[in-house]
Parts: sequence; structure tokens; C-alpha cells
Amino acid sequence: MRYWFAEIFRELAKKDVRYVIVGGIAVNLLGVPRFTADLDLIVALEQKNILKFAKCMPKLGFKPKVPVISIGHLIRLKKQANRLQDISDIEALKKLSKELRSEKNGKKRG
Repeated sequence: MRYWFAEIFRELAKKDVRYVIVGGIAVNLLGVPRFTADLDLIVALEQKNILKFAKCMPKLGFKPKVPVISIGHLIRLKKQANRLQDISDIEALKKLSKELRSEKNGKKRG
């Protein structure tokens, strides 16, 4: 039997994303039959892990359902706040933006 979520697990494993499965799928995987139409994951909230997860999901056809600010707008807000963490975030966001542009233009990440 082929499970619809197996491809997601394979891709997350391939990209070394740290996460746990919760919700209905977790109940099923523990051996309790139960209908569910979604997949609930808790992703480790370390910056590198979140970036790996965020890059992985669009390749699988998923887009965020919650409103997420654009990288450019977030950088502008963080420049205004100008705290130490914001400065670090700006550098990481610029790097992510550059990588995403490269991927969109068909170039390999490096």
C-alpha cells in the first residue's frame, strides 16, 4: 500500500529536516485506524532547520496557508528595529533571498 505522505517523509529525510509527526497520521502510524485528510508536523525551530523545511515544501507542491510577509518587507522592518538579532536575521534573509532567486533562475545552490 502506498501512503500519500510517504513522499513528504522521504524528502524531509533527504534534506535532513528535523521534525516529528503529530495528529491523525501519528495516531495511524501508532496502529490506531483513524481517518485524517491532513498531515501535522512540528518542525524544530532552529534557523537552518526551518530554512531546509521552507525550501523543501514548495518542491512538494505545498505553500503556506498563513499570511507570511515577503522577505523584502521583513528585511525593511528588521532594519527599522535594528536590534542585534535583527541584524543577524537580515543577513540570513538576504542569503535566503539570493538562494531562492538562484533556484528560480535554474542555478544550483552553493
